[in-house]
Amino acid sequence: MKADADMTRLTALFDRVHRSYACATCGGTSERSGITHDHLPFEWSVSLAKGQVGAVRFIHDLAAAQSVGQLVPALRDFTPLSTAFQELGRMVDRLDRRPTFRGNFSRWIGAGVGASGRQLKIYVNPWAYFETLSTATTVGVLGAALTPSTLTAATALMDHFTDAWPSMIGWNVDETGVPRAKLYFRVPRTSVEAIAAFLQSRESAAMGLLREAVDARWCGEAHFYIDADNAQGPSSWKVNLNVVSADRCWLCPELRAAVENLPQIATVLSVTASDFPRGSCEVTYVASNGNKHDVYFKPKRTDGHCVKSNHP
Repeated sequence: MKADADMTRLTALFDRVHRSYACATCGGTSERSGITHDHLPFEWSVSLAKGQVGAVRFIHDLAAAQSVGQLVPALRDFTPLSTAFQELGRMVDRLDRRPTFRGNFSRWIGAGVGASGRQLKIYVNPWAYFETLSTATTVGVLGAALTPSTLTAATALMDHFTDAWPSMIGWNVDETGVPRAKLYFRVPRTSVEAIAAFLQSRESAAMGLLREAVDARWCGEAHFYIDADNAQGPSSWKVNLNVVSADRCWLCPELRAAVENLPQIATVLSVTASDFPRGSCEVTYVASNGNKHDVYFKPKRTDGHCVKSNHP
């Protein structure tokens, strides 16, 4: 687990973000969140390396009436705000949502604590604001992330997976103040073999323990992402696999052992923040990029609620 002081700051920030969201949506007809299956507007995750927790993070929707600027006091209580993060926040606040967009995700904000220190996160769904990714390249720091090499890599992935589409652009800003951009793609129904063919054809290190972590019978939603601000060398793909809850999927023994950390984490979260909404089954995703796994979960379970398996 991370240091108590870091966890206290992280859960306090979540509490303020969530209360602000609840206040903004109170009495209104808000859309169902697209973060996970139960449509609650938040999710927590842990980064696991060799069965140990290396980082703890959360992401949270922003309501239509919310701005990043409104959360600046809470964010500053968590960590000093770099110029780069403030520029990202202003850019997100200036975006105008397209009236024709009917999706259930447009903006997320998040934070994390780990071995590399504290970090803040911002994600946007480009389709909520732009007709094409090419149009998005003309907008400030958003455009800076969508370099020609990134768009070329995006084309290669969409050519390989006919159902793939860009789903979001995100930035992690750590204590150095330097934003790291990532471009995400959603592939709704695919196989381990198809993923392996795409990654191995590009000599990617992203396969890692993929085959050992998820049985080859797996067939479901995958989320690919690429470091969009890395202009050096070939694109390096990473992949998140939706493998539903830990007791409903095929996980290697090493990862099953790591999942045992989750009850302890949930307990820490529950006592360091004032009140967490009840959520769905704890484990919803497993990610592999060659040297770590990420497990995404909700701090509390809704009694009787089960995430439906994506396995055939």
